[in-house]
Amino acid sequence: MNDVFEKIVALIEQDFYDELFLSEHWPAIRQSHRARLAEANAVAEQELVLKSLLESLGVSHSLLIDPELARYIATQYKTATPSSFHINTYGHVLFCIYSFFRRTSFTFG
Repeated sequence: MNDVFEKIVALIEQDFYDELFLSEHWPAIRQSHRARLAEANAVAEQELVLKSLLESLGVSHSLLIDPELARYIATQYKTATPSSFHINTYGHVLFCIYSFFRRTSFTFG
């Protein structure tokens, strides 16, 4: 799950719009969640840490969704062009990427 954490962190650091938040608050949040993830044993505990990490951003468009919801979203965007909607896998994680909105949601299976 550490690789998933690092992927999420990299995307946040690359794409998150609030540079002041990233410079003032993000380093401590990232470090505390990295430590919590290291202590989490069960997948459910690890998912809670990742959800908490995303919730710490304080925005409604960053969240973890389950695979069933990801499939539903994919069916709703059947008309999306390849450049605006992508579904990729990374290990056991499904990434749904909406290029138009520049937002990414992660799901765990």
